[in-house]
Amino acid sequence: YSATLFKENAKNKEPCICYFPLGRIHKKIMHRYLGSINIVSPSKFLYMKLFENGYRRLKLIQNGINVPKRKTSYKKKILFVGRLSKEKGLQTVTNSLNDLEDYKVSVLGEGPLKEELASKYKNVKFLGFKNPELYYLNSSVVVVPSIWAENLSYSILEAMSYGLCVIGANIGGIPEQIKHMETG
Repeated sequence: YSATLFKENAKNKEPCICYFPLGRIHKKIMHRYLGSINIVSPSKFLYMKLFENGYRRLKLIQNGINVPKRKTSYKKKILFVGRLSKEKGLQTVTNSLNDLEDYKVSVLGEGPLKEELASKYKNVKFLGFKNPELYYLNSSVVVVPSIWAENLSYSILEAMSYGLCVIGANIGGIPEQIKHMETG
C-alpha cells in the first residue's frame, strides 16, 4: 500500500506525520493564494501541529457520528476494526490478544499484514472487511493500538457510541477521545 505513513531513515522506519504533500511549497501557496481560507482540524492534536507550522486561520471542529439506538450486549469479545497495516499497530498487541482465554478476539479489516498475522495467531479470528455494527453490538472492548499519530479515530467514536470500552494508544488525537480510567 502506498498510503503508509512510514518513512525510511538510516536506522529504522519511523512514523511520518505528513499534513500536506508538498511541505513548504504547499504552505507558501496556501498563505499566498488562500490566505483568507480557514483550515478545519478535527482534533486539537492536528490543530496544534498546524499552528506550530505557521498556519493561523484555523478552526477546530471535531467530527461527529450518528448515535445508534442500541448498545452493546457486553459479551466477552474484543474487537479491532481497521486497516491491517503497520501504522495501525495491531502487530504490537496480537501476542497478548492471542493468549486471552476468557475473551474471543475478532479483527475486522484488510491490509498488507493480514496473511502474516492470521497465520501466526490462531486464537484471533481475522474476518476481513465487514460492517462493524453487528460486532459492536456483541463485544465489550475495542482496541486501537496505533503506533502513528491518529488524528480523530472513527473506530473510537463508533465503539463508544455503542457503549464499548476502548483501549487506545496514548498518541496523536487518541488521548482527546479517551480519558484514562474514565472513558477507556
